[in-house]
Amino acid sequence: MTSWVYLNEEGVRAWGDVFPDGRVPVRSVVPFPATLENVKPGEEVQRVYLLGQVPHETLDRILGKLSAKFGAPRDVIRADVERNGLPIRESLTSGSSTDDLGLFLPDFDESEDGGGEDLEDGEEDHP
Repeated sequence: MTSWVYLNEEGVRAWGDVFPDGRVPVRSVVPFPATLENVKPGEEVQRVYLLGQVPHETLDRILGKLSAKFGAPRDVIRADVERNGLPIRESLTSGSSTDDLGLFLPDFDESEDGGGEDLEDGEEDHP
């Protein structure tokens, strides 16, 4: 299953060279709260998505970009991404999508309500 976010204008300026079509694969379409470095005291907690599976070439471009931005060796950045994932700020996106239809279907697990027996036509359900 694949899920992705769409970059907004600011996101395209920041990451469009890596994701030219504006679609970024993510692990989940649901962002979660995170405290990121360089967030000023009093600023709200950022909501982020975590980067999903990307081709090796794309990961290499990401590592190069982050290495240049933070002045850290690629191996250090790679280890951090592998350990913690790569957050993508919700503020850089305009929406998300998935082809995992299971997210949109109710769970019909009959064991939770103790029921599961269908009534035949004309039968009544009595306590």
